[in-house]
Amino acid sequence: MDPNRRRPFGQEEPSISPSSGTLRAARRTSSSGQYPLHYTRVREILLRYLSPILVDSVLDRALGMRHLTPAMLSPAALGELTGDIMIGLRLFVPENDLPQLMLELAEVLEMVNP
Repeated sequence: MDPNRRRPFGQEEPSISPSSGTLRAARRTSSSGQYPLHYTRVREILLRYLSPILVDSVLDRALGMRHLTPAMLSPAALGELTGDIMIGLRLFVPENDLPQLMLELAEVLEMVNP
């Protein structure tokens, strides 16, 4: 098909750019198709305070800044990632919920770094 010709609505060519949701999902998952355990726990906590799209956006941004994937997270890297996301969370989580959120995230970090 001529690349300059528009496709009918609903028949868009699949995107393979880095902004593709498929590629983002592939970056977030391990080879088994599941998130690593402690990353999953952090994500579950965040989902209680934020919408899934915000959670994934905040986590993707923090991972991208450190050139990491969830599968690459060591205990130290998870601690750094959690510190990175706290800056963004302050923008989206109500002020009265922040202390509880921070405590829950700290508990996960204590499990990883006893």
